[in-house]
Amino acid sequence: MAELTLAAADIERLPNYKRKTAGEYSAACPFCGASAGGAKKDGFIFWPDRGNFFCRKCGAKGFVTDGDGSWNGGDREEFLAEVAKRAEEERNKKRAAVEVMASQEDRAAMYHHQMRDRAYWHDQGLSDATIDKHQLGYAERCPTYQQSPSWTIPVWFRGKLLSIRHRLIKPPRPGDKYRPEMAGLPAVIFNGDLFDQEQPLLVLVEGEIKALALTQRGFPAVGIPGAATFKERWVPWFKKCLEVYVVFDPGAEAQAVRAAEMLGEQARLCRCPVKPDDFFVMYGGTSGQFNAVLGEGRRWA
Repeated sequence: MAELTLAAADIERLPNYKRKTAGEYSAACPFCGASAGGAKKDGFIFWPDRGNFFCRKCGAKGFVTDGDGSWNGGDREEFLAEVAKRAEEERNKKRAAVEVMASQEDRAAMYHHQMRDRAYWHDQGLSDATIDKHQLGYAERCPTYQQSPSWTIPVWFRGKLLSIRHRLIKPPRPGDKYRPEMAGLPAVIFNGDLFDQEQPLLVLVEGEIKALALTQRGFPAVGIPGAATFKERWVPWFKKCLEVYVVFDPGAEAQAVRAAEMLGEQARLCRCPVKPDDFFVMYGGTSGQFNAVLGEGRRWA
């Protein structure tokens, strides 16, 4: 990929330009628009002392020059063409993976029926009815991380299998617990069939198990793969909801704000003192108490 040249004066005029730490500045990427205020792995970073820059999202990188500011036009156009080509290739790869996944519905049933012990799911506060309805299961070896067996969570929408998430029993490191059924699958919302039921109130949480735990207790909830994964393209799915309660885990406040910003006037930011599923399972919270948590949520707009 082409090395780029940007003038320091150009970078300093970019939107959201600010100092992050000593010697490091961030801004909205002039190529893809990513800003370091969102997901930790995304964002345009500029180091004046080193004389270079890098965008963690689109991969733009290069050197900084002095002067009043001028794009290196040829390099920039070449880079943008490469970015567009790579993005299209990635979209095609994801579409192909989704098509393959949709043809593998029997995998979800296989994992469900080969499960001999439901204790893990029961420990998550899930009933047999929920386990069976969602075909939660078990795999002797995760297909994309064969060093570990896994608990399996099929992700369905309108009768179509979009993905199977594997919760590793022996993860390689803390915080690295999930793998997909196959490479190339896009991030998707779990429990998406709720969107077709015109729910006036909906809870947005991190993770499939939390969505199941809340829905089972009378709080219709959808789950995203992680706090930083909420996508702008998902916002239209919520248009039938009068209110969306954003209840992310403690420590994910910045990501919750970002999701609420995208949802706009429908969003209500809620602060749960513990993880939403732990609220019921570990701490014995009641539905009335959780209603109070939702009721204290502040409107975003």
